[in-house]
Amino acid sequence: MKTILLALGAAIILSACAATGDDYVKGVVPEMSNHPALGSMTSAERALLGPDANANGIRDEIDRLIAINFDGARPQAAAYAAKYTQGMIAGSRGQGPTPSQASDLAGAASALDAASSTTLAARIANTPERRAAVSLWARKAAAKP
Repeated sequence: MKTILLALGAAIILSACAATGDDYVKGVVPEMSNHPALGSMTSAERALLGPDANANGIRDEIDRLIAINFDGARPQAAAYAAKYTQGMIAGSRGQGPTPSQASDLAGAASALDAASSTTLAARIANTPERRAAVSLWARKAAAKP
């Protein structure tokens, strides 16, 4: 009898301590999250972005690439990478660029030489999912009058 009461008491205590939804559960990503540089993102968009420890809107490996290869043009390369990443995320949503987004990307690209912007674009869109998102964004840009 004592064992049954002890087990019942433990069950009541454990059920009272169950996660309420407000608790942080390690490994569980909320459906929507707010990214400081990119705004509201779904978990799929966050996965598309990849690791971004400093939350600047640029994947960490691209930040390292810029730091190593763009000594004199780091701000310009970072601006281009951020704009390109924003376009990739917008493409994953099925959105095309607004005129200001297209202008911002073109301006950021013109601050770099063609080879540098091509290299950065290829590194940012280095998976089939990212390439598909970028391609959708570019097609929507081309379709706008």
